[in-house]
Amino acid sequence: MINFIVSFDDLDPILGKYFCESHVDFYDFISEHRDLLNVYKEISTSGIYIDYINKITRKYNSKPFIYIAYSHGNPNEFRCAGMPYIWCSNAKNFVNSFIYSTACHTGEKLAYDLIDNGCKIFVGYKKESYVFLKDEYRRISINSDNYALKMFLLMNVSIEEAVNSMKRYITQQIDKLDQNNEDPLYMANLAANREALVCLGSTSLKKEDVFI
Repeated sequence: MINFIVSFDDLDPILGKYFCESHVDFYDFISEHRDLLNVYKEISTSGIYIDYINKITRKYNSKPFIYIAYSHGNPNEFRCAGMPYIWCSNAKNFVNSFIYSTACHTGEKLAYDLIDNGCKIFVGYKKESYVFLKDEYRRISINSDNYALKMFLLMNVSIEEAVNSMKRYITQQIDKLDQNNEDPLYMANLAANREALVCLGSTSLKKEDVFI
């Protein structure tokens, strides 16, 4: 069984709906697989501030835990409401963690700070990650963003294998869109997301390695 902490910036003026829907998609998934679940701690915008994040990670970091972040980011920090909530100053609180995120650029530098402080795995983006908010494309983006985490939890695969499968899944979606003469900009952005996706740390880790 696994401890999950999930933060989602549902009040962001541009992407709040997307972040919330991404969380709901994963929540619905884990609700169907409760045999994997020990703790599921969800934190919406009002709770995403550094003191609370420090408190909740310290509570669980003596054992493995999965931290999922649906929010904005940059090379140095995860951000919510214009303020950092994960950065170098509290990286040590993510010892024993598996971090899975859709935040832009956090895989560029911050991921390495986290791993240096004991984070076991970081899956995220080293460059900007793109989202289209049109209904017909938003679902594809959500499915793509959560794909590797779901596969990791359902199948007997390493996280590296799950991320590689996610990249193939994105390629398949691009091919389908191309066959249907869909928006070439959206296809290009999906391809950019695929190339920006990183899996860092103990990449051979499997789900049993995050069981408590």
